[in-house]
Amino acid sequence: TCPARYARREIRDLTDEDRERYFAATNVVYRTTQEEGTKLYGESFRSAAWLIREHLYGAADRMCDHWHDDAGFLNHHVGITMQFEQSIQAVDPRVASHYWDYTVDAILGANYSRSVMFDDEWFGAADPNAVGGGHVISEGRWAFTPLLYGTSAHEFSNITNPFGLLRSPWNTNPVPYLMRSRYTLGVRDALYSMPTCSDFAKVLQTTELSFAKVSSELNGGLH
Repeated sequence: TCPARYARREIRDLTDEDRERYFAATNVVYRTTQEEGTKLYGESFRSAAWLIREHLYGAADRMCDHWHDDAGFLNHHVGITMQFEQSIQAVDPRVASHYWDYTVDAILGANYSRSVMFDDEWFGAADPNAVGGGHVISEGRWAFTPLLYGTSAHEFSNITNPFGLLRSPWNTNPVPYLMRSRYTLGVRDALYSMPTCSDFAKVLQTTELSFAKVSSELNGGLH
């Protein structure tokens, strides 16, 4: 056997070729069903729908949220990130689960949507306004990325939103495409701002590291 090591890098630090490989493989994961993906790429493949369902089962259980605001936050998210990485590597073995250091963009403040991360050929617009489609991403590689819905969603997952889409039960969005909006009931960004390096230092240098603080202050606001 030959050991292999994969380096996860900040997306902006990748070469153009490596970045394109990452986005291309990720796009395949989002646009390929679990059944089709397993046939094409093997047992390590996990579709976006599979990963979303995994997160729903962990975070949208009526009994409690098993994945956030406690010790389970780090373990579960490390685990699902590994599953995502294995999936994109099933598509292209030269990629890894690279990351976004959003403290770099925190300096933009309320203008974070101008970051290159939200270019059409990267992750798509932060606050799109597609003609006739509300906030559907309608340009670039993520244009009209479909969500599982209807009978297909109900047969695949025990948890859907009220309109039968593979979304959280409290998300009443009926449009079956990838969407983003900076506003909820007229409130921009839910009054949150991007965590900064100072925010990370404040949380990580506390005497007792609180998983709830890591989840809410360094992750929740970004969502």
